[in-house]
Amino acid sequence: MIETGGWGGIGHYAHCLCEAISAAGAKVTLLTHADRYQLGKLSKNYECRKLFTGKGFVADWLRLQTALAEESPNVVHFQSLLSTRRDWIVFLLYKRFRKRPMLVYTAHNVLPHEIAFGERIAYKMLYRHASGLILHSLASVKKMSQLLNGAMPAAHAVIPHGHYGVFVAPGKQFLPDSMALMNLQPA
Repeated sequence: MIETGGWGGIGHYAHCLCEAISAAGAKVTLLTHADRYQLGKLSKNYECRKLFTGKGFVADWLRLQTALAEESPNVVHFQSLLSTRRDWIVFLLYKRFRKRPMLVYTAHNVLPHEIAFGERIAYKMLYRHASGLILHSLASVKKMSQLLNGAMPAAHAVIPHGHYGVFVAPGKQFLPDSMALMNLQPA
């Protein structure tokens, strides 16, 4: 699991998702920011590696490639990116020249609230070259379909956004409801 910022809502979402995937029996490693990771004091059922520094796109991608070579995952799930305008190129190269790992991206927002010049095209390219996409609502699927001119990737799923109960009421994660929603059976 890749979450480059280490803080805020996406960082918290990544933690909850890592916990849920780990509880389902998969080996999970979160790769996150070296200095800004907020949830370091929480107990975890997954490994957390503080990796990204934000001091250079190429340096962070090389650290990521080294970590992926060490982990050898089948799936790499991105919650956030290093550089919107450049990451799509890496997704394209993986899609064309490597079969594994699959690169999955969670589109927390189909497009950012404030979009810089060139980012619309970069996001479209990223979405087209990801192995799979996760969106949080049917409204997001509709927006994604419009952005991609109706050409939704075959591998996409709607998984509603998590909750913050895990931080205020540990152990009360509403697991049965979440698992039923995703058609998962208890382990």
